[in-house]
Amino acid sequence: MPSGVNSMVELFLKHEVERYQKKLARQRLTVKQTYMPRNRMTQDMISEKVSILQKHLLEYNKVTFGRFMQNLTKEYEKLIKTNHQIRHEIDTMKKQVRKIEKKLASMS
Repeated sequence: MPSGVNSMVELFLKHEVERYQKKLARQRLTVKQTYMPRNRMTQDMISEKVSILQKHLLEYNKVTFGRFMQNLTKEYEKLIKTNHQIRHEIDTMKKQVRKIEKKLASMS
């Protein structure tokens, strides 16, 4: 059954569709080539700005929390020293208890 469309018109339309698709493909390629370097430059700029902000934040934290952290560190070191002293005293007391237990055991 004939389609009712002239074969010449059908061939012409197919040809035009192919041309249009090739043109779109070229345009997409051009757009990618144009914007990719810009995107890379933008990413580089953003990375640089983030790096600068990180440095500023570290400096701000040093200034703002430096004294606080030093005080916490000193307090922590004092607690560790006290803990060691108490452990030493406990060990000494345990030794004394063992001596007394031995004396009691030998007396009975």
